[in-house]
Amino acid sequence: MNCRMLLLAIVLIGTALQAEEPQGFDKTQMDRQLYDTLRDVHNRGRELYNKGDTVGCLRLFEGALELTRPALHYRPEEQKLIKEGLAKAAKIDSTGDRAFALHELIEDVRKRLVNREISKAKDTPKIKEENKSKADAKPKVEVKPKEDSKSKDGPNLVVPKEEPKKKDPPKTLEMIPIIPRELLIPEKKDQSNKEPEKNSQGMLLSSKNSTTPEPMPIKKTPKKPVDPKLALTGKLYWQGNPLEGVDLMFVSRDAAKLKVYETTTLEEGRYALEGIPSGKYTVILNPVPSVNKTPLPSRYQTVTDSPLIFFISGPGDTLDFLLK
Repeated sequence: MNCRMLLLAIVLIGTALQAEEPQGFDKTQMDRQLYDTLRDVHNRGRELYNKGDTVGCLRLFEGALELTRPALHYRPEEQKLIKEGLAKAAKIDSTGDRAFALHELIEDVRKRLVNREISKAKDTPKIKEENKSKADAKPKVEVKPKEDSKSKDGPNLVVPKEEPKKKDPPKTLEMIPIIPRELLIPEKKDQSNKEPEKNSQGMLLSSKNSTTPEPMPIKKTPKKPVDPKLALTGKLYWQGNPLEGVDLMFVSRDAAKLKVYETTTLEEGRYALEGIPSGKYTVILNPVPSVNKTPLPSRYQTVTDSPLIFFISGPGDTLDFLLK
């Protein structure tokens, strides 16, 4: 899907949302459409960014967010988030940094759209009478007057006692995986002819009869021996303990050749990154959820807030992170 088609999709969705809402309007479904459209916009922008076209990426992200904001008229908090995020990004001088900031804003909006669906699922949904199946319908309890008792206002009513209702287990929605680093990591296409089975939310299933999504694959540094003279090496510590399973992303601060280099910490917090050239870098840390549950501060997870800025001479350097 090209950029023009992506922006057209957002315009069409926004036009439909701004029209008078018909009876049975499904806001959750509209959240899903906006979520999917922003994902396609984001993936296209990622391709432009990684090819070095930061200006094209920036213009695509700005246009998509400007069109999405009025479409979210029924989500005032998300509208405010987009407005403030665009204003904040406009103050950034570097084109690459502005594009990266809008990448994070798009991901934040998509997370909120998913989280709003999950928070709704915690409430007991109202079921319309016409949508109830015959199997779920409860027999009506007839109320008959008691013939022997009398009062000034008429016969007393005797209501049969009903058995206590059994509470249904709370309904939950499956969480859709969001990778905040999609801008930096190209997606791998499945080369097999047979498409894997997916559930209603688009998540891979482990087998035909299973409804449990398969765990997200973990990217790790190859275990082949690495020559220290040809790679940047070091260890990652948090409060004195080595951290395994944390993605390290080195984002180049040189706008002329904006690049991103990535590796993952192994046992004892060790990492090795081959092919990284000399230059100034901002380092971002993202724990792999299925391996590391350490709650690192959020400031280490965005390029605009990370305090980890270093100058690297090139391969052969050693850089240890001692975080508290």
